Amino acid sequence: MASRDRIGWCNLLKLQVKLRAIGQESKMNSDLEYRLKAEDQLCFIHIPKTAGTTLTAIIDQKFHVDQICPELEYLSEIDPQYSQAEITPEQLAKYRFLRGHFSYHPIDQFLSKKPLYLTILRNPIDRTISLYNFLKRAKEKGEPEYNEFTKLLRDATDHGLEGFMANPHPIVKMRISNPQTRLLGIEPQGDRSDAEVLAIAKANLEKFIFVGLTERFQDSVFLLFYIFGWYPSTSYSSLRVASNKSTKQDLPQSVLDVVIEANQLDLALYDYAEKLFCNRFSQMLAALSQKYDQSVSKDAPLIFNLLEKHYEQRYAEQKIPRIDSIDFDFRQAISGSGWHHRNGRFKGLKGNTAVRWTGSTTESTLDFPLATEANLSIKLRITDAASPEVLASLKLFVNDRSIPLQKLSQQGKITVWQGKIPQAALQSEKPFTRLKFTVDRTLPLNEVKRSSSDSRQVGIALHRIQIQPVNRSPQDPNYLYLLFPLDEPNWVEADRFLAAHIQPHETIVAPNEFYEKYPQQIQFYSGDLHLQAQWIVIHKGQRKSIDPNFLRQTLNPVFANEVFVIFTTRSNVPVLKQSPHIPADLRMPERSPFAKIQQKIKTFWK
Repeated sequence: MASRDRIGWCNLLKLQVKLRAIGQESKMNSDLEYRLKAEDQLCFIHIPKTAGTTLTAIIDQKFHVDQICPELEYLSEIDPQYSQAEITPEQLAKYRFLRGHFSYHPIDQFLSKKPLYLTILRNPIDRTISLYNFLKRAKEKGEPEYNEFTKLLRDATDHGLEGFMANPHPIVKMRISNPQTRLLGIEPQGDRSDAEVLAIAKANLEKFIFVGLTERFQDSVFLLFYIFGWYPSTSYSSLRVASNKSTKQDLPQSVLDVVIEANQLDLALYDYAEKLFCNRFSQMLAALSQKYDQSVSKDAPLIFNLLEKHYEQRYAEQKIPRIDSIDFDFRQAISGSGWHHRNGRFKGLKGNTAVRWTGSTTESTLDFPLATEANLSIKLRITDAASPEVLASLKLFVNDRSIPLQKLSQQGKITVWQGKIPQAALQSEKPFTRLKFTVDRTLPLNEVKRSSSDSRQVGIALHRIQIQPVNRSPQDPNYLYLLFPLDEPNWVEADRFLAAHIQPHETIVAPNEFYEKYPQQIQFYSGDLHLQAQWIVIHKGQRKSIDPNFLRQTLNPVFANEVFVIFTTRSNVPVLKQSPHIPADLRMPERSPFAKIQQKIKTFWK
């Protein structure tokens, strides 16, 4: 930053007049509420060590993974189109939510459309101490160093907080001396005085649709939910928080004075942001009090109750059509509470890997616009649980009515459950149907997975939910398959072969996924059951579950592709004698003519 004496007072006065006009323009819209449109883009300026990771996880819930811009360094791994060329404004325009450690002015000038900006600030003294603790802890634990800057910052903690603050390297200085003002106020190729940069940062905060405070995080989240009409939540995990951390109370005043001296602009900006936040929060409370004719204190449960009414009203405004079928996985946005951030590759942003653990409380909810005219069937695919006992304690409620669940199948830790939702349970005065999942306890994830350092309290890991009318059969083109992968050609090819040959009275032994296609005929891989089956479908990746000698002696291979080999006892289906898709351990030995006659006699008497 340039010193103030390099800029004439005249220029500073002109700038202040201009910024005051911008501030007055932003204040003209006294209504804090905003109704997001499909073309809107949110941009979260994530200032390090301000609880931004936790806030990001909360906002991520409101968008489909395809609408969330990954961290820019991972874009090419998630979306191959970015590996061939530089990122362009047009490419980023497709995302509805951008978030990252970037400065306001560079990203604002780069984007092709003006987004709605959000940020959260923290007391500069606490933020600096938190950064020091975070870097020091990472070095002590030997966490991976992603680049030379990471190593530089971690090494700067070797001589204590005072030495950290005295480090002369520009990279370190940028992160410990007024970083919040820098991120929000410095212009590219700008030559502004400290006073001007601070004034610009303040004016930018005025324009932001949301400004929160780490020290009032729950109130900040309440304000965020109010602005956009999202479901309010008081259950979330604080992410990337250092343990065994030092605080202001642990430090001598001489060290604190060094931190204060290095962050004079940030202290002034934080004071301004605190006043801005308090004004908006009070404005929200007054609006809620007037709308629902109820006096409002700063009591969190009372604010939550009013925000829930506010959410219901905003939900109803959208006039979302009621539907009788839902195929939901956690790549999609959610409206509910009691869910951790997405798990999966790149935090669930790549592939069909996104799951959400329930927690940290024992109740988790989801709201859907379900039709109320018919009985519905619901299926759940659960990929993991804190313990078998926690899984056994799972209960489902629809609009507070208990829905019994039956376990359809289990393959390792993956289980599939089914229930029937009676029409009466769907009736509600609310503009949605609320699903509530409960377990009797939660456990730390690092107890569930010993290799994990994640201490979040978790219950079950839910991957997918399907709801459709009870009377819809697999023959219906709109039938939803929870397990069977209709987008996998080898699976579809095997299914078509079976459908063309199997008789209604015949039994199949097959992977669990085929249950939805042949619910009255399926039997799963398990010992003596093979003796009762006319068809066995072998997934080549699971063929250790079947004795190959039994197959070769009793059944004939009649179909094979890259994934499956299908055997049958039937003699009127052509035998597949040669195929590159049949593994050597499943190939038929040559039989004598007498053995072939014996097999035909056995088949005849069956």
